[in-house]
Amino acid sequence: MLLNIGLALRPMVANIMMKMENIKDEIRTEKLSNFGIKILRFSDHEILNNIEGIVEVIQEEIGKLIISPHLDPLPVGERRGAVG
Repeated sequence: MLLNIGLALRPMVANIMMKMENIKDEIRTEKLSNFGIKILRFSDHEILNNIEGIVEVIQEEIGKLIISPHLDPLPVGERRGAVG
């Protein structure tokens, strides 16, 4: 079963010389959020040293997305099993 929950993961850029990359990343983040996609960012240090914590955060976010109602549900006539 495929589940579309609108979640993206991306490592954070740690180098101060990458300021332009960070600005581009902010623009991409804004564009993705306009489509309802939430970005979770983790530093390289977190990825290498706290993968269990990262998995926990991801699981929590997925849980929030699954529990919360869809922001743009299909009209009644277009829902699976809809009557009428």
